[in-house]
Amino acid sequence: MSKFARRPYQKLMTSFMLQHPRCNIWASMGSGKCLKRGTEVIMFDGTTKKVEDVIVGDVLMGPDSTPRNVLSLGRGREMMYEVKPRKGESYTVNESHILSMRTTTGIAKGSWPDNTVFDISVRDWLKLPKYVTGPNGYLKGWRVPVDFPRKEQDEALLPPYLMGLWLGDGTSSSGAITSGENEKEIREYLESYAARNGMQIRKEGLTWSISYGNTGHKKHGFTHALKSAGVLNNKHIPHNYKCGDRRQRLELLAGLLDSDGYCDLSKAGFDWISVSERLADDFCYLCRSLGFAAYKKKTRKRCANTDVWGDYFRVSVSGDFSDVPFVRGRHQNLPKRNINKNVLNVGIESITPVGVDDYFGFTIDGDSRFLLGDFTVTHNTSSTLWVLNRLFRNGQLNDDDRVLILAPLRVASGTWPAEQTKWGFPCLRVIDATGSEKRRIAALESDANVVCTNYEVIEWLIDYYGKDDWPFTVIVADESTKLKSFRSRSGGSKRARALSKVAFGKVKRFINLTGTPSPNGLKDLWGQNWFIDAGERLGSSYTAFTDRWFNSVQKGKSAMAREYHARPGADNEIHQKMKDISLTIDAAEWFGCEAPVIVPVEIDLPKKARQAYIDMEEKLFAELESGEVEAANAAAKTSKCLQIASGAVYVSGPDGGATKDWEKVHDTKLDALESIVEELQGAPLLVAYQFKHELERILKRFPQAQAFAKGAKGNKQMEAWNRGEIPMLLIHPASAGHGLSLQHGGHHMAFISQGWNLEHYLQVIERIGPVRQMQSGYKRSVFIYQIIARDTLDEVVAARTDEKRSVQDELLNYMKRRGKR
Repeated sequence: MSKFARRPYQKLMTSFMLQHPRCNIWASMGSGKCLKRGTEVIMFDGTTKKVEDVIVGDVLMGPDSTPRNVLSLGRGREMMYEVKPRKGESYTVNESHILSMRTTTGIAKGSWPDNTVFDISVRDWLKLPKYVTGPNGYLKGWRVPVDFPRKEQDEALLPPYLMGLWLGDGTSSSGAITSGENEKEIREYLESYAARNGMQIRKEGLTWSISYGNTGHKKHGFTHALKSAGVLNNKHIPHNYKCGDRRQRLELLAGLLDSDGYCDLSKAGFDWISVSERLADDFCYLCRSLGFAAYKKKTRKRCANTDVWGDYFRVSVSGDFSDVPFVRGRHQNLPKRNINKNVLNVGIESITPVGVDDYFGFTIDGDSRFLLGDFTVTHNTSSTLWVLNRLFRNGQLNDDDRVLILAPLRVASGTWPAEQTKWGFPCLRVIDATGSEKRRIAALESDANVVCTNYEVIEWLIDYYGKDDWPFTVIVADESTKLKSFRSRSGGSKRARALSKVAFGKVKRFINLTGTPSPNGLKDLWGQNWFIDAGERLGSSYTAFTDRWFNSVQKGKSAMAREYHARPGADNEIHQKMKDISLTIDAAEWFGCEAPVIVPVEIDLPKKARQAYIDMEEKLFAELESGEVEAANAAAKTSKCLQIASGAVYVSGPDGGATKDWEKVHDTKLDALESIVEELQGAPLLVAYQFKHELERILKRFPQAQAFAKGAKGNKQMEAWNRGEIPMLLIHPASAGHGLSLQHGGHHMAFISQGWNLEHYLQVIERIGPVRQMQSGYKRSVFIYQIIARDTLDEVVAARTDEKRSVQDELLNYMKRRGKR
């Protein structure tokens, strides 16, 4: 079963969700399983790399010989454990590491069925009995052979068998091979090779030198082929031989064993010895890649030729050699080994703590499994799905339970289903229930136990089932600020009100997830928290909540035009009330991230544009003084001023109604954007816009720019951006604030203008933010360029992104500072 290897802060989240059926989780996500510095892993091309050197975009080798793409990186410190196999090299992992183990019980059914893979954390391993985890226990570490594509080799002058023969018994500095009197078949092979290539063999005792003799072809002989392969005076197995296809590697192995291998009939295996540790390591790699067990051991040995004692490296190889194309006669007819155990399964001698140390890890796609340098299979690591899987596995949720995940459209249709595809949680059947009504109904009528849909269909969903037949017993509200406008008595969000009809009763678990729970201040908390405790902690109604912790100020003629200002100490009191059901984690603190670097880019409006702006601002001031601007419409009333500051303004139709037509006022902000592009010298730039006319004008000025699209096209654009193929990507904060991972494509973002919605502002920055950069292994700062028109409301909007004051108060303060004209 795939399990999520949790980072320390993710342990807190998953543990909290398990202990609290109804709770708030306010945190950014990330993941990664980890190994000790220096641990080698196998890349998809067959090379190896130390774990600390792995970067995002690297491709690892999976146990099924298919690629595993590195999606993000993890770093930190934790208690480390040494895993000591019964045979082979030890390796060190962190406490959260997931061990991938295979059973050798011989039992077809039961708790531990034979030849079944179990992925289990170190912590859980240590709790199991010895008959399961001991050296002879049910669970074993396991290795796998791999497949590589055929490699280009010099098949005529340096076929793989001859390469192996020379590496084992060849003279390091020339094309000479030592062959004993009893090696008739090998001598015949060499004679055939020489004849086939028009070469000659010069025999000096047991040494056979192969060359063209005096025929004038010295540059293209056997020795030249060895030199071209880079092995003369440098014995090792070149990459194109070590990672050739299976047939090429089997022939290479045959040459190595025919030359320097000793067949131990009692063990039905080989011992192979070399004075070179590098060559011995290459030999181990070759054997393991083909599915043989190979173990290296340093030994003292006397050289038969020089009678001098020295250090050698003995490799013991075992397995089924029936497919190896031996040339040497006595190796061709090896007795068939009766294999009663899989040599690739290795018992674990011990797993012991070795102290706190640095760990290095990553997340990958696919089944999360990859290979260590010795071909041992290990496991990589989502938090909420991990919890849901465990609840189903442990029986806390059963076949009668069903989970509803509510999320922004892109997250519901893309992120959640993709996470299940990536990790393959065995107890979960996740389905995307977004899109057309027909598509939604098909998803709802499926046997999926986890249904993902968007907030916009809540009312339809509740009408479809009705309160009495509501099937969902668990609700996860991803980006739960979508529920912040809920009011229990009247008004507020219709969607949230509809959801409130089913939030209790049959629903036994409700989890709020967001990284920005109160983007516009403390008042955002009541609506979300109501779905957790029905108002028990913060008040049974929004009025009760505001009466207790806020001062109400009349802001207009309407009775509803009120502003609420938190009383002194309200922040601490509210969070104290919620702390038993809420977990807040600042991922930036866990990752040690610096805040984004804010770069104000100030521009002056041209004279004509300045006058147009002043006229519009005066009109706004008059409305403020008359009381026409109230809390509910304050942001909307500023739209014309912000448009003029941006560079264009929508024009009204003949009847005074809104149109899609606009008039250009100035291009100063576009000029500033062009300067930013020039300063970046080709670095990709993410550009946030507020108005449709800004999008159209940017696309006209910058032909290389692309507007971020919806659906499948948008997903392809995201992939292209992350590959560095889009130099400028244009996004709207309201539609691109959730479910996008854009950190791979760059770390520069410009706001051509900004809106009043603080949540959208923070969320869209988070798409390339410092936490995501560090999670993905990028040690680089994030730069946010705010293009601001001096002496305009641009300055007020930009300032408000740092403080949570009301729009109406901001406007009144701005008017006071400006004074009457």
